[in-house]
Amino acid sequence: MSVCAEDSGIGSLFDSMNLFKIAMGLRVPVFEADRKELKKARKMVEQYLDRIEKVEDEEIEQFLDALTDLMKKRFRSEDLEKFKFKLSGLGRLAEIINATQLRYDSLDASMKAKFTHESIAVTLDRLREVELLMGERLIERSSSDEFDCIYAIQSIIVAINSCLKNALIILEVDNEVNEKAMEQFEIGFFGLLRIEAFKRNKIGVEDLHDTITLILASSSSAVEMSISDIPDLVGEEG
Repeated sequence: MSVCAEDSGIGSLFDSMNLFKIAMGLRVPVFEADRKELKKARKMVEQYLDRIEKVEDEEIEQFLDALTDLMKKRFRSEDLEKFKFKLSGLGRLAEIINATQLRYDSLDASMKAKFTHESIAVTLDRLREVELLMGERLIERSSSDEFDCIYAIQSIIVAINSCLKNALIILEVDNEVNEKAMEQFEIGFFGLLRIEAFKRNKIGVEDLHDTITLILASSSSAVEMSISDIPDLVGEEG
């Protein structure tokens, strides 16, 4: 962990296992949904989610290490469009996650929307907790470099929160978990991995700043598209 990462306290506030749970809430947007209710859907989604949760910490660590290796390069906005395909070839856990995603995709539209709403709520709570803790650490910072580091990390977390809220807006407007909503989860997943890559000395603070810009640019465009699809009822009445 770099000096800046150590000073930020991100390791203690946002440990890898906690990050993994939040990441799963983004990568498989039913991860935090009620398992008993999921079982009633008879799509075996809950069985695959249970398999993910039973994976040993060591295997999760290896998976995160492999994923964060992918974060070393400099990203452009068009790279995020291809990011969702990056889980292939990353071991057994990646295969389980991909299989779970396929089961999630097999849910009918109404159940998918219901369980996704539930999962987003829990994931948002997890993120808010980290955001508040980072805010407290920001007040306690002892140098300008430390402030810059903590502020960048907190800003990414805030941006990921926005992605989830954007997904909710898209769900409400389009009445389904469509590609635009899934893109919001992918962008948030990317942001979390960049934080983890920073913790592991694989990228620097300047890369965190680039991440904020990328997330905000990519996430806002999808919401603008959905909102623009809403009929202009006032205009029509006139």
